[in-house]
Amino acid sequence: MSNLLAIKKLISLAGLSKLLLMLFLGFISGLAGICLMGSAAWIISYAALHPPLYALTLGITCVRFFGISRAAARYLMRLFSHRLAFRCFEKLQLMIYTKMCRELPLKTSLAKQGQYMQQLSKDAELLRDFYLRWLLPVLSTGMLTLCLCLWLHEISPASSALVCFVYGIHIILPVIKINMVKRNEPVNIYRDTLTDVSEGRDELIMSGQQNSFMAKLDNGAVSYGEAANAQQSQQEITSACLDIIRQISFVVYLSLLIQAIGNGTLEPRWLGVWILLLLGLYIDFAELTAAAFPLLNAVESAMRILDKPQQADIVESSPLDSSSEHILSAENISFSYSKGYPVFSTISFNLSKGESMAVRGDSGSGKTTLAELLLKLYPTDHGEIALFGTPYSNLSADIIRSYFSASIQQCHIFSDSIRDNFTRLHPGITDEKIWQALDTACLGNDVRIMPMKLDEPMGENGSRLSGGQRNRLLTALAIASDAPCLILDEPTDGLDKITGARLIENVISHIQQNGKTLILITHDVEAASKLPRELLLSQP
Repeated sequence: MSNLLAIKKLISLAGLSKLLLMLFLGFISGLAGICLMGSAAWIISYAALHPPLYALTLGITCVRFFGISRAAARYLMRLFSHRLAFRCFEKLQLMIYTKMCRELPLKTSLAKQGQYMQQLSKDAELLRDFYLRWLLPVLSTGMLTLCLCLWLHEISPASSALVCFVYGIHIILPVIKINMVKRNEPVNIYRDTLTDVSEGRDELIMSGQQNSFMAKLDNGAVSYGEAANAQQSQQEITSACLDIIRQISFVVYLSLLIQAIGNGTLEPRWLGVWILLLLGLYIDFAELTAAAFPLLNAVESAMRILDKPQQADIVESSPLDSSSEHILSAENISFSYSKGYPVFSTISFNLSKGESMAVRGDSGSGKTTLAELLLKLYPTDHGEIALFGTPYSNLSADIIRSYFSASIQQCHIFSDSIRDNFTRLHPGITDEKIWQALDTACLGNDVRIMPMKLDEPMGENGSRLSGGQRNRLLTALAIASDAPCLILDEPTDGLDKITGARLIENVISHIQQNGKTLILITHDVEAASKLPRELLLSQP
């Protein structure tokens, strides 16, 4: 998305009619302020000629009128502009929510995902201010400059061109200066280093390497501070340059007006009026400097929020063709968390309804990643996965996941009771079905001896359960679903050999009785041998 396209989308988001109303009120407010100074200058210069009393009365009335008009227009401008800005802010927040639903989880850690969400929230706040602090000042001041220059052109074309040039340089110069500073790179490096240190704090302390990494963090903070100081210096230098330009241009403007008096195109008594009119306009020019600096940041924020990836037509609610030969198929799929480093070698497979398959591979071969791809937590880099013959790229994530029940490593367990975990995932489930799922997962007897049985609290993320009990509860939660395809990721992890073997036998019996398709992810050769098919993953 280009910068101009991003600005165009921001303008369309506000609504043209509401934006024009805001700009009109801003223009009237600024015009009334300039006319107030011009009227005051006219009274002072005209009074020296001893005009009739009614002429002075008219001038005083104009001063009062423009003063009241300026106050009223400024109040209405702020009222409507803030309403518009916060209405756009609400729309941007909804866009962020939609974007998060579409893109999460990212191919990063939870901390990085949190940073990304925080960045988008900051982007929305920055774009809210874009309407108030950049768009309104720049456009309303531009309209004032245009009107003044059209009027001034009849008196002194050179003065008119000079004022237009000064306005343009107040917009262009800050943007050029901002481009000279690398704003984001030091910030990103420092943030990534801080995240790594915070996530690995315990490991650093135990290994005695905390001090060395803290030194690295300090260096990142220094670079970040230097980048911030460089940007601040550029802003101060730009502001100083623009101050000098205004001072020099004022002297040139004054000499051109004096020349116009000599040419007879300007009456001497109007000299003070035109001087104060320019001074009033220069007050608005000075505010443009601060308004122009956030422009590029606002454009980058708009690109992050408004940019939508190209995708095929998505089926949202139409039922799939269950008569297809294969319930699930994958053809030459590959995936990488970091570009150029695929997790596993290209794989292909087909699964018919009621068929079972074991997925084996060494640690780090991508077994869990494959499960996440099947659940459309991530899109594949290459190849295509299909459900009942329909490519994943044409299906919404909600439709795909309605055909699956899954137990993935590191799934979350809610802190309330066992019953609450089941009812959250399977509303309306009966106690009888809960016990059946627990017994199938070889956890029923453990729960029966708990003081509160199904109402036993689990603690934060299942902290009151052992590792083996936690895995069996996740397995039971997946088994309790009526979805036709069951994915179990290392269900025997943390179990003794006898319990693990009984659990696999129970799961096989369950899918045979219910006609489900099973994908068993395991490193256990004995467990995998109990299924008719096996897919072996390997690192490329």
